[in-house]
Amino acid sequence: MTDLLAQVLPSEGWYCIVGLKQGSMPKQLFAKTLDAANVDAKKLSMADYDVYFGCAKYRDKGSRAKTNAAFFKAFWLDIDCGANKPYATQADGIEALKQFCMANTVPRPTIVNSGRGVHVYWPLTTVIGQEDWLVVAEKLKELCASQGLHADPVVTADAARILRVPTTYNHKDPANPLLVEVLHSGNPVNYDQFRQLLGVAKAPTGTTAAPFQPPASTSGTLNALTLSLLGNRISVFKTILEKTAAGVGCNQLYNIVMNQATIEEPLWRAGLSIATRCEDRDSAIHNISKLHPNYDPAATEQKAVGTEGPYLCHTFENINPSGCANCPHKGRISSPIVLGNDIAREEPEGQETEAVGTEEDASERDRLSIKLPLPWPYFRGKKGGIYREIKDDEPVLIYEHDLIVVQRLNDPIEGECALLKRFLPKEGWKEFTIPNYALTSRDELRREISRKGIVAHPKAYDGIMAYIVDALKNLQITKKADEMRTQFGWADDDTKFIVGEREVSSTGVIYSPPSSSTFELAKVMEPKGSFDVWKEVFNTYAMEGFEPHAFAALAAFGSPLLKFLDLKGCLINLINNTSGTGKSTILRMGSSVYGHPEEMLLTWKDTYNSIINRAGVMNNLMLGIDEITKMKAELFSDLAYSITQGRGKNRMKHMTNEERVNLTKWANLWVSTSNASFRDKLSSLKDTPDGEMMRMLEYKIDLTGNLSKAKADSTFSLLHTNYGHAMVPYMQYVTANLEKTLDVVKRVQTKIDTQIGLDSRERFWSGSAACILAGGIISHNLNLHNIDMKRVYGFAVPMLVASKESLFPPPMDVSSIIGDFVNKHISNVLVIDSVADLRTGLHRLPIKEPHGELLIRYEPDTKELCVVRKEFRNFCINSQLTFLDVLASMRDQRVLISEKKRQLTRGTKLVAPPTEVLVFDCEAFGFTLGV
Repeated sequence: MTDLLAQVLPSEGWYCIVGLKQGSMPKQLFAKTLDAANVDAKKLSMADYDVYFGCAKYRDKGSRAKTNAAFFKAFWLDIDCGANKPYATQADGIEALKQFCMANTVPRPTIVNSGRGVHVYWPLTTVIGQEDWLVVAEKLKELCASQGLHADPVVTADAARILRVPTTYNHKDPANPLLVEVLHSGNPVNYDQFRQLLGVAKAPTGTTAAPFQPPASTSGTLNALTLSLLGNRISVFKTILEKTAAGVGCNQLYNIVMNQATIEEPLWRAGLSIATRCEDRDSAIHNISKLHPNYDPAATEQKAVGTEGPYLCHTFENINPSGCANCPHKGRISSPIVLGNDIAREEPEGQETEAVGTEEDASERDRLSIKLPLPWPYFRGKKGGIYREIKDDEPVLIYEHDLIVVQRLNDPIEGECALLKRFLPKEGWKEFTIPNYALTSRDELRREISRKGIVAHPKAYDGIMAYIVDALKNLQITKKADEMRTQFGWADDDTKFIVGEREVSSTGVIYSPPSSSTFELAKVMEPKGSFDVWKEVFNTYAMEGFEPHAFAALAAFGSPLLKFLDLKGCLINLINNTSGTGKSTILRMGSSVYGHPEEMLLTWKDTYNSIINRAGVMNNLMLGIDEITKMKAELFSDLAYSITQGRGKNRMKHMTNEERVNLTKWANLWVSTSNASFRDKLSSLKDTPDGEMMRMLEYKIDLTGNLSKAKADSTFSLLHTNYGHAMVPYMQYVTANLEKTLDVVKRVQTKIDTQIGLDSRERFWSGSAACILAGGIISHNLNLHNIDMKRVYGFAVPMLVASKESLFPPPMDVSSIIGDFVNKHISNVLVIDSVADLRTGLHRLPIKEPHGELLIRYEPDTKELCVVRKEFRNFCINSQLTFLDVLASMRDQRVLISEKKRQLTRGTKLVAPPTEVLVFDCEAFGFTLGV
């Protein structure tokens, strides 16, 4: 059996095995593989069925209609032999076949003893479609008739023909079953050569199997959407009979069913033409035939497939005029088959679906990948779309594509929402959320679903909205609302970790519905491409010389550990004023651990608020900011403090006396790149930017010369299609072994602190480096990369030492502070001696008078400098100096003599009341105001 079927049938499509037995309902089995078809045939044969196979392969499972016969690899004949047959014996039939082959110079065919007659096959070397097959089959039928070879003409050109399976038995005489066996196996023939031998000029469309297309409408070729919807339309014979019993069906078919024993062949054939094209044809054609005294299941099958299409009403009337009298549908329908119109339902969950290789097939498999029951009265069409059952009428189309309400979700910002998924053939499944408040307003919901791409005619929106509401109400009964995550990172008391749409824990990985705040980023955290390819790219940093690059990129693994050191954040700034050093690539490498290498990155152009918002969403994941060179020093200073504080501003709700929920909180590592040092930029802003300096690590990325530009471009470009694989296995280990993980972090930190001598002042450096190195060690042990962590540690320690040596807290230079104050207010200085002339009792004239507000008095004879206390305090504040600390340092250095009220205008013509001043001893720090 398998030898013959392998020879005459292609690998494409579905096998069909048919079992017929007197007194039993026919069995029609579809199989995807030849082995499965063999099993089906053996089971039927062991149960004493006459076993047949479809001579063509079928596009869709479940239908043996001609329109579904798509793949052909042979031509065939059926030669009847025996008493009252064209040939008395098989030998006579085979001799006639031999003469036919010689006359037309066609190759010797494969010959099968069918038990009584002969089945003939010319197997082909290639697979062809029905149109190519039919033009040659018709010519073969014509030649047989014209040259006197008595082959059954219906069989020869019947695309849906079934013939007997070898190694099974012919049970026409139940007492004497005869074996079906292959008598001779012919060689495959070339399609073009065979058609030329038969006189067919050329193939109409080529030799590839083309999918069946419904006939074009009067307005032109049907569009793709119409074709898809037509694929859902079926007719059910049982429905026609039920309508007939209710008085609204077809009396002709009722007559055929009720009077099977006496019905004449033309009317029976007309009934078969309807039944064989209904969804339930396998039972229908036999249910209207089995009560006839000469009923033969095989003959019934052959008669049914021989009909060319569903007979029209006027054909029934011509055969039996009285049957159409008083018909309520007269003039309204063209054929009784429309009375069985229905919509084909989606196959039940778990049923095998077709698995072939075209783009369309892949799209269909994707569509069928989600099987969720819809609430009554809604259902999915077999070929897609949402329908609503209507009592005693045909179902109504709600939406032409699959649209499913999947989950109830609770968004802390939007409130309760519905998660929907929609399928489009060229886009696949796309999911989106709709807040429940939008369901309360017809216009709001219409606007919301329109924004999500669900377009419909105005009246159709009402049906779509009713479906969404009904489905959501059903979920309120059957499912608990899931919490939507507003941040990535640690959740549920540090037992789970959120990466995009994945919730990672010690027990496994499950879906985590994103909220309105995480939705866009979650989409770019879907893993793409190959983990092995990503690992190969990431291991570029395992080359010697790439240790500075690896240290920053490994921050992706270290960032989730930072919160356990009670730190909120630290910035690592990578600098070099030349391009091509790979600073931006480091950010992409780190981001690729989570998802897309660029989509998560920020730049200096992003606003401060957007950066803070992104930090809140990333939470415990590394945040990358590329090219911050143009960021102003004031903004960078604010950002440095915000990073280590781990939260954005609290805000009030609009027009209410109530705080918003602050979701901008984090504990993570930030990595940035710039062309210049921000230590220098901060120094230009303030005299002692020590606070910001201790909140960031900054080091230079030098050219390594390890990779040529061409090699670097070809290697690192692979990140764009291979990313997002490493974080899940890493966090699976960490969540399952949190204590062990933190022990590694603490041991690394202790080693760093001891070796370098770091204290609480350098806690941000110590903690960040420990997390990065520990994360690198753990991910290396998990075989996520091959970077040598000893070499990375060997880079980190000298880098930390250099950072510490460059940032010893400088002693406060009070001379510079006073000098800066005087220089800023040089136009506000009065220079005058303190005492009057002893000879005249008069004060000397001022050496220098102010040109504006009097803020400073300098007395050359006493070397005392008096400044207005209020103005000096404001100067310290604007210079980001702590005023009281400055005064304390001045007292310690004996520069500040006193704080008192003094008349700054004493000795001038203008007499003003005294004001609070600071009196400095200029001799104590060598200060002289030039005159």
